[in-house]
Amino acid sequence: MGRSNLDNIVLSIGYFDTGIINVKWSWKSPQGKRTVFKVSDEIVNTTKRDVSGIQDNLDKYLNISDAPFQIVFKTRITSQKTEALLTIKGLLYDQYLNWVNLEANAMPSQSEDSFRGIVGLGERASKDMFLKSGVYPVWNSDIDNPTDDGILPGKETYGTHPFYMFKHAANNWVGVYHNLAQATDYWVSNDWASGKVGIQQVATGGYGDLYVILSA
Repeated sequence: MGRSNLDNIVLSIGYFDTGIINVKWSWKSPQGKRTVFKVSDEIVNTTKRDVSGIQDNLDKYLNISDAPFQIVFKTRITSQKTEALLTIKGLLYDQYLNWVNLEANAMPSQSEDSFRGIVGLGERASKDMFLKSGVYPVWNSDIDNPTDDGILPGKETYGTHPFYMFKHAANNWVGVYHNLAQATDYWVSNDWASGKVGIQQVATGGYGDLYVILSA
């Protein structure tokens, strides 16, 4: 993406509600760009909640770096130690492409079969609650109930439910919601030994509007 495109992108980060951090990005000036449609508030109410009572600064839950670009959502273990929960490792944003590279830190496992990575991105028929490595399309459709095995073509049964969650530690779950109406593929790559789950959102444009729900 050229420098002129980067200069025309606005990214903002802030509290949406207690325990929920919102990251948004879109065009600074939409003139000459494809019209971008957001999800209607009648479907998903994204009106910012009253956050006046939140005392914590965002840096308690976030680290932002420039080279390489990363936004790290973290949890505080002790006053000196933190752990990364979820990392935005890169973005590509253009009129017909909205690509986000994320990495979730779930609990490691002894084998691929026993790994519990991310769960969600319904509505799907599957023998496994947790998503295996593969591609999971999200787009309104209405078909029979084929078993979704993460192999193209997509086998989502109905609806757009771009939400998933994962277990970082014994009492620590994290939820991620992509407020996006465009057709999207989610590419999931599990590393069961380390617990890391690569998640790539590849969408046909739209707003960048990500909500990270941290464990209370």
